[in-house]
Amino acid sequence: TKIRRFDKALTTIPNAKLAGDAVVNFSRMTNRRIYWKIGVEYRTTEPQLREIVNGIRDYITESDDFETERTGVTTLIHVDSFNDSSIDIMLYCFTKTTAWSQWMQVKESLALRVKQIVEDAGTGFAFPSTSIYLETLPFGTPESFPALSAESGEGERD
Repeated sequence: TKIRRFDKALTTIPNAKLAGDAVVNFSRMTNRRIYWKIGVEYRTTEPQLREIVNGIRDYITESDDFETERTGVTTLIHVDSFNDSSIDIMLYCFTKTTAWSQWMQVKESLALRVKQIVEDAGTGFAFPSTSIYLETLPFGTPESFPALSAESGEGERD
């Protein structure tokens, strides 16, 4: 059996293999899924988390670009997990369009809106980080450097 892929490459699949595997016909899709984990900083407060979740939910619900519970499609936006460097919000929704280029535009608009919602809530996105805590220094007390004066460029004296 010959199948043409999205990139127009022709793929030949032996009939014996095809008979035992599922065949997905992407041209019959009724919508496209967006599934993101959005990691926010651990300093994000509970009211900020609620503001972010509700802001994203409102955006998706009010937009004409998304299928929602009104049309029988599941939409999930919830604080989901505590990751190593972030509090994760799961976003699971479906767009009305199945066209790749339109889907990418809808995803971009959503990403920009999520960024604005997070920033408007007064927090930020997390990134992998590590904190190191030293209880004692192995070689005694570190040398102290005097603070520099902005005006003179010289160190201030105690």
